Amino acid sequence: MTITAKPSPDSLAILLLTASTNRASGEGAQPLAPGEYSALAARLTEREMWPSDLLSGDVNVAELLAGITTIDAARVHELLQRRAALGPLLDRVRAAGLWLITRADAAYPERLTRVLGSKAPSLLYGAGPQTLLATNEGIGVVGSRNLDDEGASFARLVGKTAAGDGCVLVSGGAQGADETAMRAALAAGGATIGVLGQDLARELANNNWRDAIAAERCVLVSAVSPWAGFNASNLMARNKYVYGLSSVVFVAASDVKGGTWAGAVENQRHGWTPLYVRDGEGAGSKTPAGNRELIAAHGAAAFAAA
Repeated sequence: MTITAKPSPDSLAILLLTASTNRASGEGAQPLAPGEYSALAARLTEREMWPSDLLSGDVNVAELLAGITTIDAARVHELLQRRAALGPLLDRVRAAGLWLITRADAAYPERLTRVLGSKAPSLLYGAGPQTLLATNEGIGVVGSRNLDDEGASFARLVGKTAAGDGCVLVSGGAQGADETAMRAALAAGGATIGVLGQDLARELANNNWRDAIAAERCVLVSAVSPWAGFNASNLMARNKYVYGLSSVVFVAASDVKGGTWAGAVENQRHGWTPLYVRDGEGAGSKTPAGNRELIAAHGAAAFAAA
């Protein structure tokens, strides 16, 4: 679904079930989380049904959900009645120059569902060319916001190399390693995917990436509302989407705590994507503690930049 398109019946059902419509705190049913929707989708697949079948009113939802303890029929029924609230959301998305796709849309990146399985987001808001999301040659970069010179040089090197190899640079769009790598890829003539965990609409309005988006060399995506502010859980979830969209990920710098660390450890636990961690060499080189621990205790491959 583009910013001007009417959602297909399957996409409409997914949006009703999972999209945040800026409900007042504590009011109305809570939209299904990615794992909850995945459980429902798996049950629909088992029955050779589609999400749109839920719109007919003919499905025995309670029977369909039998054994799925986190979802009840009343919640699903209430969510499916949100059409009046969904319309203003879609209008607001269009007015902001954004698009919205669901797992039922052809533009949704197949790699996300293939790699992440039930942890893949049910929908993505975005700005920029959706075609970049179809890449199978994404090079991911993750790392701390506060980079030393070595970390920044490494992030720039990966970004420049990805562009030179014709690969799409995938990162989180935040200050530090993310933005450094993305800017380097764009400066070298490459393309980027920025996976945001907050403030997608503000990033677009602030013109941070607009020139690259206009040139069709950058796409920004978010699995949460484009107007959602800081939320630690959303930022942590964003990390896994960087891994899901990448064929390989490089860690520029990590502490032994925080988002970069947690995302890398989660990736290693699930075996989603090959992980390489900067390992400084030479006199005076300072490898961050998290980098060393990821290599020593979590099976990440050491990578020393030439």
